[in-house]
Amino acid sequence: MAKIIITVLFAGILFNTGISPSEKDDKAKTTSCDIEVVLSAKSLPMYTYVLNSMGDLEDNAQVLEPVTMDDGTYSVSVTRKGTNLYKVDQRNIYLKTRYCYEYVYYQEAYLDLMKVRNIMVGELTFR
Repeated sequence: MAKIIITVLFAGILFNTGISPSEKDDKAKTTSCDIEVVLSAKSLPMYTYVLNSMGDLEDNAQVLEPVTMDDGTYSVSVTRKGTNLYKVDQRNIYLKTRYCYEYVYYQEAYLDLMKVRNIMVGELTFR
């Protein structure tokens, strides 16, 4: 009997993290990705073409260029557009990330930005 009580007590100590189940669920749902640069889409004039990496010409293309914003934390909705590329919904803002594998569509997120050498960098945290 004493052996069983000690085993149960040890198991309780081992698995008691001090975090309630709801907190565990909230932490498990939160994913963060580093933002390499914040970009703005610029449409090209008519009859302007882009030569892609496959050697093909593309028209009606957009060019993404770095943009500056105020430092701070923003509440946004984002959609994945490609590998390590997310678009802030309803805005002309794109986020180039590092090692971000979240496949999201109109996902609520926090965007924490700061300016480093005239480039906006930061963290994208999905809610």
